[in-house]
Amino acid sequence: MTTCPKLVDAGVVKEGFLNLIDFVLCDCDGVLWNGEEPIPGSAETINILKNKGKKVFLVTNNGTKTRDQYANKCKKYGINISADEIFTSGYALSFYLQSKKFEKKAYILGSVALQEELNKMGISSLPVGPEPMSSTWTDYIENVTLDPEVGAVIACLDEQFNFLKLLKACSYLRNSDCLFLATNIDEAFPVIKNLIVPGTGPVVAAINNVTKRNPIICGKPYNPIFEAIQSSHPDLNPNKCIMIGDRLDSDILLGKNNNLKTLLVLTGTHNLEDIEELKKSKKFEEQNLVPDYYIQSLGELGKLLKL
Repeated sequence: MTTCPKLVDAGVVKEGFLNLIDFVLCDCDGVLWNGEEPIPGSAETINILKNKGKKVFLVTNNGTKTRDQYANKCKKYGINISADEIFTSGYALSFYLQSKKFEKKAYILGSVALQEELNKMGISSLPVGPEPMSSTWTDYIENVTLDPEVGAVIACLDEQFNFLKLLKACSYLRNSDCLFLATNIDEAFPVIKNLIVPGTGPVVAAINNVTKRNPIICGKPYNPIFEAIQSSHPDLNPNKCIMIGDRLDSDILLGKNNNLKTLLVLTGTHNLEDIEELKKSKKFEEQNLVPDYYIQSLGELGKLLKL
């Protein structure tokens, strides 16, 4: 049966755990903060790891901010991280399109931040933001025009997602040559103030339900985001790298898919009960979600590192 020792109980840190690691990939939402609330001890732990000579990269599926915006948020919380040490799903998607020499326009269901990341890669797109609808659908359907230069539909978290945007996205995707990409398919963010905050997954599911097309997913746990990291840091050795996160199906699976060590923190989406259920499974794909280690919080790891 797959095991998953609690980091502190296993004595792993005292047994030279840190000597096995040169690179740390760390998630953000649910690990460093929940919403705008920093999780105690997380900033200090990141700084301790860097001070001990570890190369730390933040890896997030949240495509609503640019790398520079994330760097500013980290600075506000006292986290010593620069923009080039941050990899968002929006950056990974932009990197993917650039690597494919994409030269058409993109239709974005998402934020201005995603558009900015695309622009930095030389990729043009239609304007983003609200697309208001008139009172009757026949009125706006008659006025819908599609740009013949659009060659990709991109799905991200879109706070202004509506019927008209869905209509346009699906209509562009009638053309089999039009690419369908998504920053991620996360169902929701970690619970904030007892509310379920939907993620990109519901947007992707709506488009898929109409078009029956599956997107190229560029965020965790899929290859494009890890390939973007390795392209920028070719010295990254998977055998000396750990992935830290709060989601089994994105963070931990990214680590497993790339032969990294994995550590689940219990301050976000998944918990010990989820791990125990997976450990009982006889299916490889579920067993593969069991992390190598778990710990209550990133802050707890920081305390152990100071012993």
